[in-house]
Amino acid sequence: MKKTVVAFAALMASAIGLSACGEAPLGPATLTVNGYAIEQYKIVYAENPETDYLAQYPNYNVVDDIQFNRITAEELRDEIKTLFGAELEVCLDYRTQGGDCEILVGATNRTVDAPSFFAMSPYEMVSGVDGAKVYLCGGSFGATYQAKERLVAYLKAQAEQGGEIDLAEYSLVEEAPLKTVACLGDSITEGASTFIEDVVVDFAENKAHYSWPVVLQRLFWKDCYVYNFGCSGACVRNDLPEHAYVNTVQWSTLLTVAEKVDLALIMLGTNDTFWDSDNTMSSQEAKVFQDSYESILRALLAKNAEMQFTMFNCPVVYGHPFSAKQETLDAQLVAYGEFLAKGYNVEFFDMRTASEQFDRSAFCDGIHLSSRGGGIMAQTVAAALEDLYGMKQS
Repeated sequence: MKKTVVAFAALMASAIGLSACGEAPLGPATLTVNGYAIEQYKIVYAENPETDYLAQYPNYNVVDDIQFNRITAEELRDEIKTLFGAELEVCLDYRTQGGDCEILVGATNRTVDAPSFFAMSPYEMVSGVDGAKVYLCGGSFGATYQAKERLVAYLKAQAEQGGEIDLAEYSLVEEAPLKTVACLGDSITEGASTFIEDVVVDFAENKAHYSWPVVLQRLFWKDCYVYNFGCSGACVRNDLPEHAYVNTVQWSTLLTVAEKVDLALIMLGTNDTFWDSDNTMSSQEAKVFQDSYESILRALLAKNAEMQFTMFNCPVVYGHPFSAKQETLDAQLVAYGEFLAKGYNVEFFDMRTASEQFDRSAFCDGIHLSSRGGGIMAQTVAAALEDLYGMKQS
């Protein structure tokens, strides 16, 4: 009698477990790629191409870990372990021998039948399967990270249904949802320093690796793309046409991508009295300054009506002839007040006061930022963006 009761209970449990369509529920999810079990895989990532250059000056790197593809790979590893219980090794591409069962993160040295990873825009992201290999890559570190996020979301949705998941048909070709930040400015923004730790370096090298917009990109790499549209010598005033920002190549280039820009950071004004014939700014010239500044906002809004703006007043200058006069600082504040009154979506950050707290080593010649200073200013701007817009550093 006891055996009969047990058998009946088991039968009832089986019946209760039937789905609404009469099928038994699927078991725990398993993951395969064209028949290869996920347990056979390792995750292989591409190194940051800046690694060797930045390693020369480790004391100037405000972002300690720049191996963004490795971070993406490790997060993917953790998600796979949570979903499927598999523990995968994470490897740097050139330090591990290639094999069939690999998940490739970034533009690795492996060959796959996929769109060229080196020809993508910063926003493009692709992911898919080539034989036993899974690849995910973007035109920027952030786009690669977002491709990982999409893959994880897909795996979670499939895992909720249980049973075997085969990634063989998985494919993604989309634009990554990155917030776009454009930095408008003069040589301080462009990165016009020629010294790193008292070593003479190429202007272009400093701009590419230590200008504050470049460091800002590293601080927000997961979900932002930062453009550096700084131009040495640029000023706001349109009555100084040889130096007006709106007559620069950087301005023309900015207009071509303005539709994507979510936030424009504007740090202009230091040169406006320097280029003036008497190195001052009269009340009439201050009005030209304000009108010229507004023309920049209007032109950008004509391209993208949703764009937000942050005005930065001129940073501190130590004993340099380009020093921004008090008249410029006053004109910037008046312009900000007028912009608010007219309904512009604009914020203001007092970079003058903030930069007065910088160590003198932040400046290589009293005005231009050293490589150390580029990092300090980037951290200052990042803190401002967190406070003003709730942005989160990566």
